[in-house]
Parts: sequence; structure tokens; C-alpha cells
Amino acid sequence: MSLFRTAIRVAAVAALMNATSAKERVFDSRVTPLDEGQEYPIILVSTENEPATKLDASPTRYMREANLVTNLIVSYVPEKEDSVFDIERKLAAKLDLVAHELERAMTVDPFLGKTLALELELSSFDPEFDTDGEVPKGGARIAWKASFTEELPDTSESALVPFNRAHIETDGKVGDSTASGVDDVELPQ
Repeated sequence: MSLFRTAIRVAAVAALMNATSAKERVFDSRVTPLDEGQEYPIILVSTENEPATKLDASPTRYMREANLVTNLIVSYVPEKEDSVFDIERKLAAKLDLVAHELERAMTVDPFLGKTLALELELSSFDPEFDTDGEVPKGGARIAWKASFTEELPDTSESALVPFNRAHIETDGKVGDSTASGVDDVELPQ
């Protein structure tokens, strides 16, 4: 299991903290930390499936693509004269604004790209709205592909050691002209 996913999430949370209208309401979690008095917007950062392709056998290296997901939730307190259309339009505008802030923060933060040695690419934006209830909410699942190479440590015990001496034993059974014997030969370096 790669600890790189954890590093990517921590770096994403750091890049988003106080960089959007969500301010400090950025969480490294797949579980929505909502309660009755939750302030919005909030951002939830998680990693999902991670396809891997083996690049080399020795040492073992993989090209990995962690699917980083930033879930954004915004709310809108409707005014008395707002129609359902007005509520949806205002929620969409608020969602687009905070999503723009989020995408900008994710792509300009140097820690995400340079320090973690990964390539970060926006892969999808999926908005959703719930206008039922006292406080209508809008959300977006913004997915990113974080590509990186990982080299696994060599755990084999077959590491080559310097080959300075050869031990040779013959048993005399290969044809009649071979005599049996034992010899140690120093090899030239």
C-alpha cells in the first residue's frame, strides 16, 4: 500500500486551506463531517481507486494514477421572493465560483506538483443540486488524476556480491580423460 495517497491528500488539504471561500472548512475525509449548524462551503478531500502499471522489474517501479477527489458543498439561504429557478441559479453561481477557487488553488500550489513529483490533471466536474429543505445545497465532485512513479525497495537476498574467487570440483565422470579434483581459483580484477 502506498503512503503516497496520504501525502497527496495532506498536500491537497494544505493547498486548499484558506485559499477558497471554504476557508478552514477543508477536510481529509470520505465521510462528510456535517452537523446541524454546519457552515458552508466545505471541501472534502479523498482518494479513490488507483490504477498501476509496472514499468520495470528490477528495481520494481510502477506508474500509479491516484484518483484524487475534492467534494465541494455550498448552501444558499433563499429569500422570500426567490422562485425554485432563482434558488437553482444562485446555487449554481455560488458553486461555480467556489469550484473556480478550488481548481485554481489545486493547480497553482507548488507542493502538489513539484515537491511530490507528480502530474496533477483535472479529470471531471460533476455538479448536483438539492433544493428541497430549509437550506438548499449544491455540490460538485471534482476529480483529479495524480500520476506518479513509485519504486519499491529491493527485498531480494540475491544481491550480487563481488566475484573474486571460484571453487571448482570435478568428479571424473565426464569422459575417461577427466581426473577428479578440487581447486580454488583467484579471478583477475
